[in-house]
Amino acid sequence: SAWARHLVLKRSAAYFHRRATVMMIANALIMLATAAVAVIYSECSAVDRYSDDAFPLYHLRLAIIILPIAAALVGTIRSQLRYKEMWSNCEMGATLIVSEIYQYRARVNEYDVLAAKVDDDDGGGGGKKGGDKAAAAPVKSPSARAREKFVEKVQFWWDDVLEGDVGTTGAVR
Repeated sequence: SAWARHLVLKRSAAYFHRRATVMMIANALIMLATAAVAVIYSECSAVDRYSDDAFPLYHLRLAIIILPIAAALVGTIRSQLRYKEMWSNCEMGATLIVSEIYQYRARVNEYDVLAAKVDDDDGGGGGKKGGDKAAAAPVKSPSARAREKFVEKVQFWWDDVLEGDVGTTGAVR
């Protein structure tokens, strides 16, 4: 059902949002630590309280090399996993499905049954056209046509989300 699809997309959006937030915070903390270690190292070197063989200065030099590498690694992982983009796609899809649900329930826009009846009355002309072909095709009520449009639109938004990165990861369940 449409509500079930909406909930799946919302749950996936929450999952991707949590992951994107954790990756962003990790990257920010590593960058902050890199800057702090660089400042501490420069202060320790300027004061020259420690010799080159001293314990803190050696470890600070090592941290100055390792922390930027770790920041680049986290940044690369973050850009490859694309959690932020997948979060926004799931959130957009869920919102569009809810929009379609309420438009259908309120019978507005293309789901307006009264407008469909007026269009049918204007274009009918009163006579049968096409002979047996017109008689063979069942005439659907405006409510049935509105329901078909609704199902098609929800399926379109669902497929649109799954055709992107979200569908290839297998994270939507």
